[in-house]
Parts: sequence; structure tokens; C-alpha cells
Amino acid sequence: PPRLSFIDGEVSYWRQDADDWVRAQSNLALAEGDALYAGNDANFEVQFDSRSFVRADENSQLSLVEQDEHRIQFKLTSGRVSFDMRSVAVGDAVEVSTPNAVFVIEHPGYYRLEVNGRDAHFITRRGGEASVTTADGRSLSIYPSEDIVVTEGNPVKVATYAAPSPDAWDRWNDARSDKLGESISAR
Repeated sequence: PPRLSFIDGEVSYWRQDADDWVRAQSNLALAEGDALYAGNDANFEVQFDSRSFVRADENSQLSLVEQDEHRIQFKLTSGRVSFDMRSVAVGDAVEVSTPNAVFVIEHPGYYRLEVNGRDAHFITRRGGEASVTTADGRSLSIYPSEDIVVTEGNPVKVATYAAPSPDAWDRWNDARSDKLGESISAR
């Protein structure tokens, strides 16, 4: 199962049928319906394959919705996450639901998703390709080095831009990946 592999700061955890949120512990195995929240100045990492990670920044809420042998589905309610997918087996997929769209990742790459207010920004890097299906049923392909912005409305608005230059969040993720690569190769 996916596991909470890294915590920095105040991270809360909620399991279905629980009375309240509790402090998350490192190495926690996640089950369908579990939710994680990174507080101010906090972040966390979930490992869900030997070389696949989702990392959340401060003030982000991420849930594990569903999982089977070839597909894992997350939900980003608010905040910013990155999906660092060093390998993806043919036929496997990672789905990420947001309030106005579902993003599907089926290729190795680095993906960044931010949900704030009415917008969702999805950025592809390192050769990443994905697709998006909007709340009103439109499907689009997302190519390497693109920034797709999905904005709430009727109909939902979709705009495509060139991916912006990496920022501090992207550099932190790269450093985390490099550190994990060293740990994996040392085994």
C-alpha cells in the first residue's frame, strides 16, 4: 500500500469513520479514503511505487480515493503537490481529482498540481505527458513542458501555457529525488 514516507512539520491524518484528525506518523500505510493535511511550513511525501512519489506542500489536503493493481487515484482538495514518477508500467495510471477536473498520468515525468480558489494549474516537466478531463466532460492531452490552467465556470475554462521556470518548490522536489536516488542506489 502507499505509505507516508516523509514528514516535515505538522501533518495531520484522517481515516474514514474517525472522530477527528490526528497527528500523522512516518511510515503510516494508507488505505482508501485516508486524507493527509500539511499545516503551515509543513510538507509530506507518500511513496506508492518503488520509484513513484507524491509530495505535498504546506496548507495542502490530499486524499487516497481508490487503488487497484494498475491504478491509483488521489484527490487534491487544496494546495500544491508534485508527482515524481521515475517509472510507470505500461497500462498503469495515476489519477488526480480536483474540484473541476481529473488529471491522468500514464508516463514517467515530473508533474506539479496546484488547486487554489477557482483554478487548478497542472505543469508537466522531465518529458511528462498526461491528460485532463474537465467537469463538463471535455478531454485534452497535456504535453511535455506545458502549464494547463482549469478555471471554474459554466463551461469550465481551459488555457494552455508554456511551463514556467522551476521555482523553490520544484528545486526542493528535485533535491528530495536526488537524495532518494542515492539511498536506493546504496542498497
